[in-house]
Amino acid sequence: MQCPALTRAPQTAITCFDDLVLFLEPDHEPSSHPLDRPPFPALQHAIHGYQDHFHADFYTTLWPRILEWASTVPGTYAPTGLGFTSPQVSSCGTYTSAKCNYDTDVARYILANMFVLNKPQPAPECGNLDLYRLMNSQARCREGDVGAARLECLLAYFHTIAEEEQGRTITIERRQWLGQAHELDASGHALARVNLMETSMESAADATRFVNFANQDLHIHRIIPSGTQEEVLFSCAPEAFVAIGLCPRMTSDQVIMIRNVRRFVEYTGYLSSFKFLRLVGTRRVFDILSIDAVTRSHYTVASVDRDVRKATLAMLPTDEKHGRGGVVTGHWGCGVFGGNKTHKFIQQLVAASRANVPMLHYSVFGDVQLMNFLRQVEAAIRAREWTIDDVATRLLSNYSVMCAAADKAKADGYIWTLLSTMSTPSRKVPYEEFIATELGLEACEGRGL
Repeated sequence: MQCPALTRAPQTAITCFDDLVLFLEPDHEPSSHPLDRPPFPALQHAIHGYQDHFHADFYTTLWPRILEWASTVPGTYAPTGLGFTSPQVSSCGTYTSAKCNYDTDVARYILANMFVLNKPQPAPECGNLDLYRLMNSQARCREGDVGAARLECLLAYFHTIAEEEQGRTITIERRQWLGQAHELDASGHALARVNLMETSMESAADATRFVNFANQDLHIHRIIPSGTQEEVLFSCAPEAFVAIGLCPRMTSDQVIMIRNVRRFVEYTGYLSSFKFLRLVGTRRVFDILSIDAVTRSHYTVASVDRDVRKATLAMLPTDEKHGRGGVVTGHWGCGVFGGNKTHKFIQQLVAASRANVPMLHYSVFGDVQLMNFLRQVEAAIRAREWTIDDVATRLLSNYSVMCAAADKAKADGYIWTLLSTMSTPSRKVPYEEFIATELGLEACEGRGL
């Protein structure tokens, strides 16, 4: 990825929004028609929000710094730009790892150029780092303006990074399996401890690794006025945006980690109600684990194996000393992806256990009924002293077999007898009903969906 420095400079001082528009879009011709849409409405809204929150004039305090950062190539930025190392086999011998390192000076340089619409050139088959659509959005609704909120987060980052000591190194790591997840030696691993939380994922203060509910294309390979979990995460930790221009589409056996980024922003809301709230009080760095999930055929053996392998690969520690902190996650693979919440919880529990994660923090996003049910599930598993393989077989594989049998029976038009070792009926029962039967819990139809 290449990011040439900004070479043009304002002919006169930029002291108002109209001046800024002419600099960002020199060919823009102001219109006197009252019904014409003004340019960059989200950017204007974000600047107003920044000035109100920080009690500072954007044009005299922050803008000159952004302009300087975009125009000055950091000494740590290589003339060849940013790229990945050749893949190396991991110490455990089960996956390859390719890495790209950049420091906070380089991150600030690239983000400043994005802000002035001096768009970096992404690597082949990678995402677009253009902020034009975000700045020019007008997604005003009853709840707020998502485009402006995302830009206000970026302005808050610039405001904060100006005062922060530079030099922190950020690492993007792309991993790819060489073998199967079950080939890992997890014989000495206990079932991961679980902390079920009613509150948000961000509330897990001691978790150092944060699961990103990604698409195959990291951050959908573009920056738009939208507030999904992944988009909110990148807005709150803008140093992660750089990875969009460096990472091509993930295959079924690949994951992306962005390590040692800092969260700058606290927020409120989600999707259309997403809003900048304030700066984060405590400076904490963390790792982003980006994994995509299947969007169909969720209960097949192939789909379950794929997603468990994905999560395991992302949760494996970097080495014996690093990357062994707790992992925080939630309803990965659910929502628009179509997965079942309880099913995905069990998948991530198996993955965390195989990866020897010390603590899996799991947010139910306020769903107290689901949280209570998952607590019963976990307690029943531990009471039976099941191993990792027991959980994977009895609660994942067996349900996949049952669903396949039910699908075949429906397709063939007759009842197909299941394996003699399984007592489950040949109809496709809801996953919560199945898991309750397996664990001897009360019926819980509808929970976790």
